[in-house]
Amino acid sequence: DDRRPRARAVIARLPADATTVGMIDFAALRNTPAYEFLRNEGAAVGDPGEFEDLIAETGIDPDTDLHRIAFMSSQWFSEDMGDASGAVVVATFDRDKVLESIAEQPTEEYGGYTLYSSDGWHRGEDEGDDEGDGEGDDGDRDDGYLTILDDNTVAFGGSRTIRAIIDVANGAASARTNTRLMGLLEDVDPDSETWFVSAQDALFKDIAPDSDGPMQQIPIDRIDAMIMSLRLTDGIQ
Repeated sequence: DDRRPRARAVIARLPADATTVGMIDFAALRNTPAYEFLRNEGAAVGDPGEFEDLIAETGIDPDTDLHRIAFMSSQWFSEDMGDASGAVVVATFDRDKVLESIAEQPTEEYGGYTLYSSDGWHRGEDEGDDEGDGEGDDGDRDDGYLTILDDNTVAFGGSRTIRAIIDVANGAASARTNTRLMGLLEDVDPDSETWFVSAQDALFKDIAPDSDGPMQQIPIDRIDAMIMSLRLTDGIQ
């Protein structure tokens, strides 16, 4: 079926100043032959217990409850990517259980929503001291935040982006009004389980290839737009 209406609905939760938007349709991806392979490979290279912990702490089972993730950045491919990036997650979850799992996190209030700092969340007692207390960490990195937009939607993002997502929830212009990005979205295969589109002048200006690198003949400084889509229903397209 054409997944474009669902994509547009979740993209409408992202701010208009996005230069990159994309989506992973987990509900569709789970019905592909590739899903089990990707799930098994992910468990093989990571810690399978992390999935169990996620289920136990939040009640969100990635195998059944995660439906769609729309992600965005207003500064993709740049050094400012962290604070300029965010995501909106559509899932089935127990709101009270999620709130219980993040109850000890520092909070801020903005636009009628509570922002929960995600710094250090789900970090073991023996982890993080070497990573989080190093000199200059606070100055070099913006903390991430989580907020619950409604009973089916959670948002994550850097300080600036999470506030922009809340502004959209309160009526500000969304990425659907970004005609440059929406024009690219028209060329995305509507049956893709995952895709992203990106548009800004000199898209890769901050990662220009070294003069001795293998990509030196490609004028990537002239690339202003990019489309990627992946369909796994029948092979890889």
